[in-house]
Order: sequence, then structure tokens, then C-alpha cells
Amino acid sequence: MKNTQICWTGFVVPVNQVGEEAFEHIFLTTQKNKKWDMLLHMGLENKAKGLKLEVAAANILARPNKTAPEYPIHKGGPAILPTSVNLEDISLDNLPLPFKDLWSRDAGTYFCNELYYRSLYNVREMKLRTPRGALLPSLFTHLPEPKTVPIPMVQRIIEAICDAVIASERV
Repeated sequence: MKNTQICWTGFVVPVNQVGEEAFEHIFLTTQKNKKWDMLLHMGLENKAKGLKLEVAAANILARPNKTAPEYPIHKGGPAILPTSVNLEDISLDNLPLPFKDLWSRDAGTYFCNELYYRSLYNVREMKLRTPRGALLPSLFTHLPEPKTVPIPMVQRIIEAICDAVIASERV
């Protein structure tokens, strides 16, 4: 594996509709002036059993409760969008993971899913590319409670994921 240097740009947004709109505005205006190698979303999931990498997002607007009717995030958009990360690039074999299952195919019905879908939709719709010409990799990671997995371990895993994706010849 190549030795990759990572420069982080972080945006903290509230977990509500204002945060969703703020993210989309920040992302769309910033992407015009910068070329990123990867877009990584991180959100706390208090029900997660360890760290989860979301492989797809559904075109379902965030709902305050599961009994509320479903509306699409983007009318006419695909029902499901897969991550734009090549999952074969991610290998965490050299890390002692404190959990068994890393992958998740359900980003939920709340703002994590909506943010992820908006990201994946805009990457594809705008044909956003990395400096090397690949489709901009976008990934959502649900983080566990710090009491479940220690923060230093989560940090090493996140760094390994970013390093693997960015170092890929495809990106």
C-alpha cells in the first residue's frame, strides 16, 4: 500500500433539515473551487454494533418517525444509489477489529441516509471527479458509541479506509 498523506476538511452540521440543506450548499459551492480525493461522511449511530460502512442510500426524505409517509429526496431519482467507492479497495485485514460485520446496506430512514443520498446523487449528477479523473468516492460511516469501540481504534480504522480509497489506482 502506498503512503498517503491525508488533509481533512471538516464540516459539522446539525442533524435536521437545516443541516441537510447547509451540507448541500457547502458541498456544492466548495466543490467548484476544490478538488477532493474523497468525501467521507461520519455520523453517530447509537444502535450500531461497531463501525458500519454504508454501501448504499435510499431516495427517502428523512422522517421524524417511521409512521410518517415516505417522500423522495430527489423526485424521479433512483430509488437506491450505491456508494461511489470501490469497496474492493477497502481492506482492514491488518487491523484488529473489535467487531465482525463492517458493511451495512441500510443507512436508516433519518438524516444520515438523506445526507448520504444527496451526496451520492450530486456526485453522479454533477459528474464530480477526483484530481486523477475518477468519480469522486463518497462513503458514509456510522460510528459506534465511544464506550463500544475506543476512539483511537475508530480513528485508525477511518484513516485506513481513507488511505485505501485514496491510494487506489482507480481514484
